[in-house]
Amino acid sequence: MRLRISRSRCSAQPATAEDRPSYVAAEKVCLFDELPKFDYFNQISVRRTTSAEAAETVACIREKYGEFLNPLQNGICIDIVPAGMNKAQGLYRLMEHYGAFEGYVIRWIDSIRGKCEPPFERGKITYYKLFGDRWCCDDDCAADAFRSITLGTGSVTYTYNPYAPAVFAGGLSANFGGNAWQNPLNSRYDIISVYTPEFDADTFVKGKIKAKLKVRSDCEDTCFYLRISLCKPEGDYGLRDDINQISNFDAAYQSGTDIEMTFSFDEHAFVIKKGEKLRIDISSSAFPHYVPHTNRRGLFSEQTSAKIARNTVILEESDIELPIGKQ
Repeated sequence: MRLRISRSRCSAQPATAEDRPSYVAAEKVCLFDELPKFDYFNQISVRRTTSAEAAETVACIREKYGEFLNPLQNGICIDIVPAGMNKAQGLYRLMEHYGAFEGYVIRWIDSIRGKCEPPFERGKITYYKLFGDRWCCDDDCAADAFRSITLGTGSVTYTYNPYAPAVFAGGLSANFGGNAWQNPLNSRYDIISVYTPEFDADTFVKGKIKAKLKVRSDCEDTCFYLRISLCKPEGDYGLRDDINQISNFDAAYQSGTDIEMTFSFDEHAFVIKKGEKLRIDISSSAFPHYVPHTNRRGLFSEQTSAKIARNTVILEESDIELPIGKQ
């Protein structure tokens, strides 16, 4: 059911008979979202708005809003549960396994009726800290600090052929198989894989990871793709990815010149254990998750052909920025 919120009813006054019956006063709304780990901190869409007109409505909703982020895949896909978790555990068994939130759906409804306290603190985000084996409750996804890691030394050049695009294991969403153990390092000629140094202490990554690439191409436009994985004893476990094209940063890019590109990954909350490291895969395609770039400038719908590109990443001038939360 789609709920229409009346922006004119954000005061403490109850709704009146003049209100349209299809509208509900914002102060009466007790929204509850249950989301999988792909949607970590998705609640920011409710918490943030650029519209001054909607700000008061959002403030009203925030006070009673509940966000619950479980550690499973979209659709509760039992065959692709997170690394280290028993495949026999569905969502409700998982909740019971961690001794938390039994009967939370009914308890949330009963709390609206005034019969009990809500199972989750309203106005906050309750989420599972992936690989941290604990539940957390925070006001937002704001990090406490940031850590920048350079991607290496020197530069690396590879060939990107849009007629033979790179393929990765898992799609970092349930639509493409979900999080998965990744293929071996540098599994193709057009995939550049780098590891960060090992972390010297347990590190809680909380929020939006960002990256910067210094690149160049022999074409007037092309794409660069980044995938971040966590290196576990069993293998490298895909977490987040992003893709961008040069023309988004310089519409008149001259081939052969260096340009800086930025990348922004969906929010997450996971722990890197002491001695573990991150893996960053760099490519120019990720089929079928993204349509292969033609290496030509202009609208994709107007392209009639594609060409092969020679793309370069200057590793020593590229980095990732990790948002760090308190343990």
